[in-house]
Amino acid sequence: MKKKLILLMMVLLLISACAPSYNLEGKIGGSQQSFEEVYGPNQQEDETGLSAIYGYVSETEISAIFFEDHALFITSPLDDMVIAEALEYAEQFLPGDAVLVEEEGDRSGNSDQVYVYDSELLGEALEPVGEEDSNANKQRFSVRFEASEESNYNAVKLQADGLEFIPD
Repeated sequence: MKKKLILLMMVLLLISACAPSYNLEGKIGGSQQSFEEVYGPNQQEDETGLSAIYGYVSETEISAIFFEDHALFITSPLDDMVIAEALEYAEQFLPGDAVLVEEEGDRSGNSDQVYVYDSELLGEALEPVGEEDSNANKQRFSVRFEASEESNYNAVKLQADGLEFIPD
């Protein structure tokens, strides 16, 4: 009996070690400390004007706005990327359980492209800020790729739904 119990405990330990572990470090919903750990020290020096609202700015210009120590808005410049490159770059900011629920735009680079996601992990970290619906344990957020004049994308902005203020 003792051997079976030990074997069962080892199997459960192995299963839990193999299960995907999702976190929000350096992602939408992550803490300011996690952004500093993932992207480096905070470079935000200007405490006036629009820059004063950003709680974190990295050396590579990844910027985040926090509410109750959760990143609810992230912006980062893109180096004139096609949509496939921009999507791959933006994945670093998505919770591991993010599920695409909607896509807007034509992927040509001539207009902004918007992807809308749901995340239970983000919903657990935040009390849902968006509209009340049957998915109360999920939080919706959007990823907007801004089109450049060269028919590619030059910026990505992630935003948890329900925010009243969207910086330009």
